[in-house]
Amino acid sequence: MLGAFFIVLVQNGMNIAQIGSYLQIILLGGLLILAVIIDQFRYRVLVGRSCWKLKLQEV
Repeated sequence: MLGAFFIVLVQNGMNIAQIGSYLQIILLGGLLILAVIIDQFRYRVLVGRSCWKLKLQEV
């Protein structure tokens, strides 16, 4: 739900800034790809820390 709100907020901001519709699609797509990359990185860091703690406890 929050993600959809953020997308609409960005689209409205680009409309106010009078960015062309084709460029809006490109920028929004790039923003979504960047969000997925950051989320995956964050997940791997959190899982990596959990695995590291488990390995330390086993030793």
